[in-house]
Amino acid sequence: AWTVFGSPAYNEWADQRSWESMVRFLEEAFGETVYESRQPDSTMVEGFSYTDDFDGKALMGYVAKPDSSLWKSPAPAVVIIPDWDGVNTYEQERATLLSKYGYVGFAADIYGEDLQTDLDLDTRIEQATLYRGDPSLFVRRMQRAVDVVKSMDFVDGDKIAMIGYCFGGTGVVQYAFSPNNGDVMVVAAYHGGLQTLPEVTADTIVPYTLILSGGEDDAHGNQTILEEVMNGGDAEWEISRWSGVVHGFTNWANEAAYSIAADYRSWDQLMTTLNELMPAMSVDDFEDAAPPTSSPTSAGAGFSTMLAIASGVLLMVTAVVAI
Repeated sequence: AWTVFGSPAYNEWADQRSWESMVRFLEEAFGETVYESRQPDSTMVEGFSYTDDFDGKALMGYVAKPDSSLWKSPAPAVVIIPDWDGVNTYEQERATLLSKYGYVGFAADIYGEDLQTDLDLDTRIEQATLYRGDPSLFVRRMQRAVDVVKSMDFVDGDKIAMIGYCFGGTGVVQYAFSPNNGDVMVVAAYHGGLQTLPEVTADTIVPYTLILSGGEDDAHGNQTILEEVMNGGDAEWEISRWSGVVHGFTNWANEAAYSIAADYRSWDQLMTTLNELMPAMSVDDFEDAAPPTSSPTSAGAGFSTMLAIASGVLLMVTAVVAI
């Protein structure tokens, strides 16, 4: 009865999110929605050199700043953990896109400044295996990126999110499960590898956690186990999957995998969450784009929204999960 106004079980946040999904579903089903690519025409980033203070590894990230004539500073920031081919054009494009929404986008370096572009398959396997096999190293590199971003004078250090793609999607879940997760308010894993879940070493999974996967992506793993683990860590979470959608569905350059509908849906879920929990403020105080009036925290319960595209029609299933 969580959609029944006045009911003790009513959950405003879940009701709002499910209603918005239903509206989008109907728009798609009746051909009222036409998607156009959000891929930026060019990247608008600056290189940012930093080091891993523990081992001295030289790193190179890429920062995209919001237009100061449109957005207030200091601004909230989103750290982007790259996929397994290193931090390159794709992550820089995502950082650029975030800056258009008023967020500082920072494409973080995990492998090192010498391992960013044109990595062959053997190198990708070697590097991804190294970091997946050494959680402390992986988390340390992500934490270093967070620390660097928090130190920027144009960033609101209390409002940091982290998103990751593929290898990076695995990483942000690893980070959320780690003890120092309180530095980040939101994590979002796009087509992350979650077959083998990392151990939860945190007392509480603090960041609001979005899991965004293709319905045909085996890398998603066992969803029941994933939900149990997050509930065990008192997480607030949301899981969305789309049937017929495969691994890598957000990658504009991968024609075989890219799904514009799932890309739009998953990006909108991220932005809705960010706008509620850590909104960017325009110079006119967001008068034309007020964020939602309820949040997962104020609603008092976590929930997951599962979305699926079947036979050309988007089907929606919503589940409320007590925490």
